[in-house]
Amino acid sequence: MAAILAEWREAARRPADATPGTAELAQLEVLASRLREEYREAFARASGSGAQPPRARAILERVTDPRATDETRIDRWLCAVRLVKTRALATRLCEGGHVRVNGSPARPSTRVRAGDRVEGLIADRERVVEVVRPIESRVGAPVAAICYVDHSPPVVREAGPEITLIRGEGRPSKRLRRELERLRRAGDA
Repeated sequence: MAAILAEWREAARRPADATPGTAELAQLEVLASRLREEYREAFARASGSGAQPPRARAILERVTDPRATDETRIDRWLCAVRLVKTRALATRLCEGGHVRVNGSPARPSTRVRAGDRVEGLIADRERVVEVVRPIESRVGAPVAAICYVDHSPPVVREAGPEITLIRGEGRPSKRLRRELERLRRAGDA
């Protein structure tokens, strides 16, 4: 299944101003049918029957449909691929200037399409993702993961202050508190 998803990602990439041709649509349709078949077989092996859950089938078809919308609003997309918890939060991030699409600040109504690069400060972490599939409705985490490629820098934990508090010593003295404040301010700057 991973190989089919990799092919899907590769086939879905195209310049932002290009519309898919009939050859590209045919290739995407073949990949979608292979992905659906692979999913059916995996579900049948896991459940012991040939049935497929209707909800899972609908979600998979919605994400892999090559004729689906080729662009969507950035706030809807951020929520749909689970980078933020709610659409309202995505809207606030866009209005606050924390989200950029292809290097320019994004408003909540900014349209994204396959191949766009989305950069944002989300949950105190710098996120850089490339849109593979613009979807509008929220899907599960495994399905959402195939809709973007994550280019985010790795998370680096900052070293704490040199002063360590010893458990059981009680409240820090005024002098120690001021020193801790000074170290915290120096770390922020």
